[in-house]
Amino acid sequence: MNRRLLLMALVALFTLVLDQLSKAWIRANFAEGDGVPLLAGVVHLTHVHNHGAAWGMLSGQRWLLIAVTVVVLLGVVFAAREWAQRGLMAGVALALIGGGAVGNLIDRLHQGYVTDMIDMGTSWQWLREFPVFNIADSALTIGVALTILHFLITARADSKTQDPRP
Repeated sequence: MNRRLLLMALVALFTLVLDQLSKAWIRANFAEGDGVPLLAGVVHLTHVHNHGAAWGMLSGQRWLLIAVTVVVLLGVVFAAREWAQRGLMAGVALALIGGGAVGNLIDRLHQGYVTDMIDMGTSWQWLREFPVFNIADSALTIGVALTILHFLITARADSKTQDPRP
């Protein structure tokens, strides 16, 4: 189990470092609103200040978002041992959620907003309207998706192993 906890810590740390380095690079090289295509017509780097959560929800509610993030991080810390025992997928999921949450928390505490930069500038309408996001957001999304997948897999496995007879 200690190896899994170490792996979880390394995944969270890698996520955090990659997120913070990418945000620092964007802030140093692009003014807000400026950007460049990475893959023209598909994805662009665009420097955006996000004062809310996804899609700008709760914009201007910095302290509420900070409080929610702190609660989430406390949950991550208290759940780490149990999730490490649940297996690799659960451990990595929780680590991605923790690393992503800390990455955006650092921005909110130091800048008052979150730096976003990945812009899906595509001709597909549903992606063109997708919010600009960052590595922390991606880690959070992947972590939540893995968590749901983990619970679906374990629920199905549990239902197959239960004896249907009374």
